[in-house]
Amino acid sequence: VGAPYIDNVLNGEIPRIESVLDDLNLPSKPFCILLHHSDTYRIQDSGPQIRRIISQLKNQDIHTVVIYPCSDPGYGAIVKEIENLFNNPQFSIFKSIPFRQFLALLANAKFIIGNTSGGILEAPYFDLPFICVGERQKLREMDDNVLQVKANDKDIAHAIEQVMSGAFSPKTSGNQRFGSGIASKLIY
Repeated sequence: VGAPYIDNVLNGEIPRIESVLDDLNLPSKPFCILLHHSDTYRIQDSGPQIRRIISQLKNQDIHTVVIYPCSDPGYGAIVKEIENLFNNPQFSIFKSIPFRQFLALLANAKFIIGNTSGGILEAPYFDLPFICVGERQKLREMDDNVLQVKANDKDIAHAIEQVMSGAFSPKTSGNQRFGSGIASKLIY
């Protein structure tokens, strides 16, 4: 049947990227998305994990759209690391982004990195690589767009290199693993 949530991803208009970049005051150049939440089973790892991801992104020639984490226990350490980026022009920071604008960003980003379910549920519908860092999403069903990596500098750097070079470039939009946009009709 699929996930009714995916109906919202596949149905409805996605704004033009030019208007989204303008609305969010983002530069018109290649970008990635960083969205990393705390792992409620490993709260103490929250700060070090985001710090490693940010460190590896700083080594790349790509603008990064950073979105605050959800408020799960341990999120404070992540927010603290994000706040250290306020004056770095390589990073644009948002507490949240409206859903349709987020979809437009997914449709146009080079990749998404972190441990958000958005990399698992929404990103495959846009053929978007997801570098899934750490164990928050461990044992979840995932599509072929996911590069699951340990939260260490070497693995994160290697995954970013694979995506940036095009060596990892999934074609998952036709898979419809999580639904085809009609789950609500089939359920109700």
